Amino acid sequence: RPSVAQQEESMRPVEVAKPESAKPAAPSRLWKMANGSSMFRATFLSLSGDKVKLREWDGMVISVPLDQLVQADRDWIEANQPQP
Repeated sequence: RPSVAQQEESMRPVEVAKPESAKPAAPSRLWKMANGSSMFRATFLSLSGDKVKLREWDGMVISVPLDQLVQADRDWIEANQPQP
């Protein structure tokens, strides 16, 4: 039978180290098309030229022309672009 000290040792929480390269997951947000045709939830991945790359909830990556998003979404992208 284990001693009290051994029982206490086995009840300590295990610490799991995260890899140093791990980044926190980017939050998803609701994006709106400028023409009002649709809204969808996705995570911003990148902006390349006039194309916005987004990951939808199901993992599908889509590319949307920047000018087809509402101004509030374009402003959000500008404010959240990674700095060089």
